[in-house]
Amino acid sequence: MKFIIFLQQSSNSCDAEKLCMTRVLAEDQATKLWNGESLKAVKTSLVDEDVTTLLYREAENALMDAAVLYLPSREVVASPKFQSFFESMGDRLVVMANTENAAANWRVENKGADFYDNPDVGLEVCKVFAQQSYYYQLVPINNWQVTFFRAYPFPWELWIEDLNYNLVKLGESEQKPSYDQILAWTEAYEESTPKSPCYFCCFVALLLHAASHIAEMLMFGESIQKAQERQRQRQRERE
Repeated sequence: MKFIIFLQQSSNSCDAEKLCMTRVLAEDQATKLWNGESLKAVKTSLVDEDVTTLLYREAENALMDAAVLYLPSREVVASPKFQSFFESMGDRLVVMANTENAAANWRVENKGADFYDNPDVGLEVCKVFAQQSYYYQLVPINNWQVTFFRAYPFPWELWIEDLNYNLVKLGESEQKPSYDQILAWTEAYEESTPKSPCYFCCFVALLLHAASHIAEMLMFGESIQKAQERQRQRQRERE
């Protein structure tokens, strides 16, 4: 069984920091495979000069062995060494975790186009690991904070954060939503949602309203001054 999983990570950290901060989560997930049944040990090893890490779950029953490749770069997964490793695993579980955060990142939906030096091998890797079993990502798209979510065997879900900071589900699909599909969903949502007030326009209107009142007060004050001046003039004339 071959799967891809992806969990959102901070894009501000360098690769080494990212590995240090999150590897413990990958190790925890490797330990919990098969609900921890038949677990003997989880062996961890760095397999390249970047951050690609192999977490091998050794079980009492060899059929329940499993491998998790964490932050696997495209060079690693396309190498003859790991091509042979994937084949030797047979029906045993192999998980690729967070390929999109790897130093040499790649996406399954790109069908090998990310593998610039060896696109044919990249295509085969993407076919073998086509099933994205768990996916969670937040990303800004079309002026919205968009959340991708998928938990196999359920459909992909797309959510946005509305103007009141509530999550709103835009749609579901059997395949990962494309950029065009996301644009269509967000535009449909915008058309069906009452337009929020233009705060800048409201601010300008408030300023104009205040300016009008100030002008009226100045004119009123000027009128009072003129009336007082006329009254003083009449008093002088009577004297």
